[in-house]
Amino acid sequence: MATTAFVSTYPPQRCGIATFTSDLAAAVGDREVVALQPPDKPGFYPLEVSRRVARDVLPDYLSAARWIDDRPFRVVSLQHEYGIWGGQPQQIIRRLIALERAGRPHGRRASARHPQASKTHCKRGHRFSHENTYYAPDGQRRCRQCLREAQPPRARRRRRGGNADVA
Repeated sequence: MATTAFVSTYPPQRCGIATFTSDLAAAVGDREVVALQPPDKPGFYPLEVSRRVARDVLPDYLSAARWIDDRPFRVVSLQHEYGIWGGQPQQIIRRLIALERAGRPHGRRASARHPQASKTHCKRGHRFSHENTYYAPDGQRRCRQCLREAQPPRARRRRRGGNADVA
């Protein structure tokens, strides 16, 4: 079973990220690839391409995320460059991560040996619920309520649509 998954454009697509990912995957050896496929160019992919994601089709992203999550990969390399993912790439990827983490025990993501994995509340006592939990890009859980409270009053007024210059 492969230990590394690559999620990226991939040859026969012609772009720098595809070439980079192909070279990196060849150097790693034991890998599987999820190829981002432009909607107008299906193409034929090499054998290491196990899944394809149609660029602007959200269910394809979710299906690929579940497929990756169901396998014992030790590393997932997600290659990103503005423009290749279509639509709103960063929001799509973050939404998929949140959807995948919602409703499942958090111990599956964090090692059971990690001292924070079993905590159900933040250090200020707020519950880690689906609505109140933010996953930072580094994988750490953050309490949304604490993040809101940490914002300066000026930023809070701006978020609510008030004038930040009027006291």
